[in-house]
Amino acid sequence: MADTVTEEKKGILLETGTNEFEIVEFSIGKVNYGINVAKVREVITRVPVTAMPEAHPYVDGFVSRCAARQSLLSIWRAASTSRRRMSCRTSS
Repeated sequence: MADTVTEEKKGILLETGTNEFEIVEFSIGKVNYGINVAKVREVITRVPVTAMPEAHPYVDGFVSRCAARQSLLSIWRAASTSRRRMSCRTSS
C-alpha cells in the first residue's frame, strides 16, 4: 500500500494539468539557482576547459565531449558588458 502511494506521488509531476513542474537545483559559488527540467538538455559533471587564444572576450574556452567541441561562454561577462553599454547610452 505505501509503495503504491509513493509511486502515485512520484508520477503526478509527469501528468499534464497539475500546474506543477520539476526543477534542477544547482549552486555557483554561494548562490543557488533552479531551472525547469523541461529546459535542461543534459546534466554533466565538471570537465576541463581548454583556453582558446585570441577568442572573443565572452568565450572562456571550449570543452571536448562525445567527440565534439562545445564553446563555453561567460554569460556573466556578456551581461555585465551589455549593462555597461546600456548605462552609457542612457546617461548621455
